[in-house]
Order: sequence, then C-alpha cells, then structure tokens
Amino acid sequence: MKREYIELLAALKGALCESEENKETISFNVEDLYQIAQRHKVTPLLCNYIFSIRNQISLNDSLLNTWKGETFRSIRAEYNKFTALLDILEMAKKEDVTFTVFKGCILGDSYPQYGLRKTTDTDLLAKPEQRERACLVLENLGYRKNEENSKTEVYVYVNESIQNVIELHFYLWEDYSGHKINVLSEMDLIGEEKLISIDVNGKKIPTLGYTEHLIYQMFHIIKHFSLEGIGIRYLVDIILFYRKYKSNIIIEDFWEAMSSLEYKEFCLKFFEIGIRYLGMNIEIIGSNERVIHEDLEQLIEDLMCQGQLESIKNGSYQILGIMTPFFVGEEELSSNKKKRKLQVMFPAAKSMRDRFSYARKNKYLLPIAWIHRFFDYALFRVLHKGISYGVTEKLTIAEYRLTMMRSMGLVKERDSDL
Repeated sequence: MKREYIELLAALKGALCESEENKETISFNVEDLYQIAQRHKVTPLLCNYIFSIRNQISLNDSLLNTWKGETFRSIRAEYNKFTALLDILEMAKKEDVTFTVFKGCILGDSYPQYGLRKTTDTDLLAKPEQRERACLVLENLGYRKNEENSKTEVYVYVNESIQNVIELHFYLWEDYSGHKINVLSEMDLIGEEKLISIDVNGKKIPTLGYTEHLIYQMFHIIKHFSLEGIGIRYLVDIILFYRKYKSNIIIEDFWEAMSSLEYKEFCLKFFEIGIRYLGMNIEIIGSNERVIHEDLEQLIEDLMCQGQLESIKNGSYQILGIMTPFFVGEEELSSNKKKRKLQVMFPAAKSMRDRFSYARKNKYLLPIAWIHRFFDYALFRVLHKGISYGVTEKLTIAEYRLTMMRSMGLVKERDSDL
C-alpha cells in the first residue's frame, strides 16, 4: 500500500478511535497528508488529532494555521447551512408541507463535533402530492431552481445570497428505475411509522428511521461507487453513524436488505477495511463471517483514488448512462471483454435511459435510440470541448468500473454469451 494511503488511514484512525491504546503512532509527511485529506474532504475531521500530536511530528506554524483555518471555515459553513435548514422547516410547517431530512446534517451530527463533515448541499424529501407547495416554500425564501442540474424527481435549488444549495427529492431513489430500485421501493423506508425525529444541535429534525437511514446510505454509496467511484469519507460516515446509533439499528434487518439487493459482498469487504484500519465496531457485521483472507488492496486503491476519474471532466455525469443499467440490475455483464464494449455502446432496450423510453416501448425503435444517443453525445462534446471524454476514454473508464463492480459482487456475469 502506498505511503500516503497508510498515513491517511492512520490519521483517520487516530481521529476516530475513542481509546488512546487503539490510536496509531506514525511519522507523517504532514504536507502530503493535508493534500490527500483535502481531496477526501476530511481535513476538518483530522484537525484536532493533528493538533494533539503536533509535538511528535514536523508541523510548521504556517500549515497548522492553514489547517485550523480550513476547519473553522467548514464549521461556520455547516452551521450556516443548518440555520438555513431551520428556516426552511419553519416555513414548511406554516405552509403545511412535510419535509424529511436525510444525509447532510444527520450524518454530520454523528461526527465528534458538528461542522467537521463538509457538505455541498442539503437533501430534503417531500411528498409527491406536495410538489408545488414544496417548491413555493423554497422560492419564498429566495431559492431559485437550477434547471440545468435538476432531474424529474430531484430539483436543485440555489440561494445565491446565502450561498446555499438544496436538493429537493420527491422520490427517495432519485430518477432511477429497474429491478434493484423495485426491491428498495418494496422496503418502504419512508412509511409514516418508520420516520423519526432526532436531536441535532438542540433542534428536532425529521428524518428516516435509524435502520432505514443505514440502508439508504449503502444504496447511496453503491450508487456512487458504481457510477464514478467513492472516497474514504463514505466509510467514515458509516463508522460514525453506526457508532452513534448502533443500539437503535436492527442489524438483522439491515443485512436482510443487503442480501435481497445483492449488496452483501460489497458491504462485508467495505466494512472490513473499516474494521482493520479505522477501528470500526465489529458488531456491524452481525452474524456474518468476516472477510479474512480477501485481498482488499484493490478496493483500498479505488477508494483512495476516488474511482480514478478526472473530476475536471465531470466524469460521473458523462458515464452515467453507461453504468446505470448495471447499477440498477437491468443488465448482466458479459464475460467477454469485446462483448462488454458492445454492451456499453449498444445497450439493450430495457437498459436505455428515460430519455429514450420510446425504445423500451417499441424494440424496433432501438436503432433510432442508439443514433439519438450518439447525437446527444456529439452535442455534449461540442458544448464541452476540452473537458469531455472521448469514446475510447469512456469505454476504458466503464470497463474499469465494471471490473470493480464485478469484484465486489455488485453485478451478475453472464454464464454464456450465446
């Protein structure tokens, strides 16, 4: 394992472990550690730990002040977002609109101090029948819809005056559809009897049930893992959430859900990294056997490289259409590399995105949908010249992500291509 990976894992363990004897003693290259921590958005989380060992490592005052300044800005920004959320919830109450808060401040409240978890937006779930009134709540508070980044079931709202972004969901599973989404929907994670309120900064915040939120987190993690790759902070979120709420989580129900979604193998490998390197509570694996002999280097490398996508090219958006059929369980993976490329370039009708739904309704229109898809891609290349992937690049990235999904048990492989 690369030195910088070892050092990041050791620093995170030092920040996460509650008992001194479980903390790592290691000599850090602090400048490199700061840079990789920045990429993984864990700089604020590591600040107190680095400060506590400053006399044991080579840490100059300039970098220490930079680190502390970054942490202060994160805490201030997160509290400002929380204040904005309280304003939204208060306005929603007056307008008889029901919002359920998930991710964001719920996960942030599990951290050693609120504000140490950096976020880009706040996620709210509204009832579909309250769509218009939910939008009005935000608009009356100065938010404006960003049409370019909004989807059918997820509207993006931005308030420029307070630098705040809201993702307003009307369906917990975003715009995705397919076999695995059907399985998730049948779990009814947002049934009225399953929703709860938890205390965040002295305020009651409506959210998903404890077990339900953990199930949702794994869906969200696997979505990003499949479509673009994820960083180590996703594992930190799980470690801290489970640590805080383990007495409220029905772990048997969680694993039953993971088995039905065919997420179990991924979860066991993902959690094993947490158990081995970050002091994760072993109770999270329930009655399952640990991954003892499995080589986790490939997964650690992927986590540390955040999927190996060049973020400047907006990679997740560009390969979304390629990977989605495999993520939602609508497409099985060919065992033949050449045929996998053909799968990516010419997907089956059932695997086509909603934009090409006419091909799902009439299979004879599938060739037209392929042409339509090609022209969409060509237009994107023109509009985003210099920052878009070429066909070869997209195929290479898709092949890598499919390889990772296969090794983690997230995609089925065809026994035969005949």
